[in-house]
Amino acid sequence: MGSGLGMVKSDVGGNINNTRKRVDSDPNTFTNLNKICEQDIADGKKGKGSATCTKILWLKRAMEFLVLLLELLVNSEDEMKACAEQAYEKTLRNYHGFATRQIFKLAMKTVGKRENFLKKFGEDIAGTTATLKAFVDTFKPSLQAVVDLLQKTGLEDGSTA
Repeated sequence: MGSGLGMVKSDVGGNINNTRKRVDSDPNTFTNLNKICEQDIADGKKGKGSATCTKILWLKRAMEFLVLLLELLVNSEDEMKACAEQAYEKTLRNYHGFATRQIFKLAMKTVGKRENFLKKFGEDIAGTTATLKAFVDTFKPSLQAVVDLLQKTGLEDGSTA
């Protein structure tokens, strides 16, 4: 999507690694995300930045952004920048402060063309679009399960996407 989103990739990767380390610390206890969130809550870590459940919350938000971005790309002819800005407005913007919003605006200046992005998955744009649509349709129920978990545990009031 552009070099400006390298920070996002790093942040998501860090959240994934943090969650993986938590699972690896006690694989018999942490068999699913619900167990991790329950333990963080029991340990009084709910809502704290270093808590794994907070990392899961931010992963969920990032996935909502990515899924909506892909959904917009496969269901319209809009350019990448327009799709990314719309996805950001509907998913992440409300959770970011002024500085992060400005960084996102700058990152949008590096976003390439829609066609170039789709070609990174394969030269056949129609086939790529169909594959991405199938991914979105398949992934959304899993993402909804995470949304439901975070709402049930009170980590988030509602989904933005």
